[in-house]
Amino acid sequence: MTDAEKRSAAKEFAAYWKGKGYEKGESQKYWLSLLSKVYGIKDPEQFIFFEDQVMLDHTSFIDGSIPPRMSKRDNGDLPAHRSL
Repeated sequence: MTDAEKRSAAKEFAAYWKGKGYEKGESQKYWLSLLSKVYGIKDPEQFIFFEDQVMLDHTSFIDGSIPPRMSKRDNGDLPAHRSL
């Protein structure tokens, strides 16, 4: 995707998701939609992991995580590894 296409897709994405749903019920759809429609990633469900458990001062969960080895793919250009 070109930068202009990404900007346009991001605006459409933001408009679609504005005020929509609730976090627990929409989180996975939100992230899959972001990765595919805004970043142009094909089949994002093949490499994103949801609700990974982490220990802080209590047990918590990461909405979405992409392992470093999967953050760069031939079909898109995700930023370097980060929790979503």
